[in-house]
Amino acid sequence: MKPLCLSPLQNSPLTHIQTPSDWDLRVSTGTVQKQYAGGPQRIVRWAEITNAHILPGPGIVTALKEAAAGAIAAYNTAVHTEISASPTPSVDSDEADSPVLSDTSADMDRLNVARAADRKQSVVSISTTISTRTENISPHPTPDIEHEDGADTAALLDRLGVAPFQRSLLLLAEMSSEGHLLTGAYTAQCVAIARQHRDFVIGFIAQRSLNADDADNFITMTPGVQLPPPGKEAKKMGDALGQQYNTPRKIVLEQGCDVIIVGRGILYAVDRKAEAERYRREAWQAYEERVGLLRS
Repeated sequence: MKPLCLSPLQNSPLTHIQTPSDWDLRVSTGTVQKQYAGGPQRIVRWAEITNAHILPGPGIVTALKEAAAGAIAAYNTAVHTEISASPTPSVDSDEADSPVLSDTSADMDRLNVARAADRKQSVVSISTTISTRTENISPHPTPDIEHEDGADTAALLDRLGVAPFQRSLLLLAEMSSEGHLLTGAYTAQCVAIARQHRDFVIGFIAQRSLNADDADNFITMTPGVQLPPPGKEAKKMGDALGQQYNTPRKIVLEQGCDVIIVGRGILYAVDRKAEAERYRREAWQAYEERVGLLRS
């Protein structure tokens, strides 16, 4: 898994954001659904968040949503089977000596199956119970996190409990490369489709916040983020292939995005851990400034 790096998304309509490689699924919605729910990867079983582009049409969202609903239902369904055996009730000696054979005995005789004279018969009982559960999802009805009791981060996270088994989707609405075609009408259609599926689509891969209506509360994750080397803050970042980079401050503070996607900026660093902390610090400070916790 890449540190603080979400997989490049330009060439794939369906990508789990925490995988280090792309899924090449530029195919029909039906095939995408099968690849999402089945195949060797069975993405829906382990990927909490998946992304897709809408080039195949809005049906791709419906297909993935149906597959996700099936996976959630299967996860929350338990089947319990009990099998027990007990001796047959005792019978009178006269009945025991009776030559009358059961249908089963007749079948065994017809098939020339020998029955042991001393074989004991028993009654086998099979019971199956199917149960389903409904998970508690956000918003939590009774918040139990108190930040004033001195609890450390580990304790606060433990109070949240086990995360519910849910699945969600990000729509690829914009790209960071120069001259990309995911603009205008395409981006507007992404937003329109997301609003039709608010219970499944949680946000976008984009270069700016696309929340425009009062009811919009979509998350924006942004690739193409890179910091200049220390001491060279004025340097414009990019490459010879048209990739354009923005700083965490511009993306979070000015563009209103929520999550930065960092690749080469960390992977090519001499000290990846220290560089990841530098990105985290810059992005978090920009976020606090945006929401009014810090003054510029």
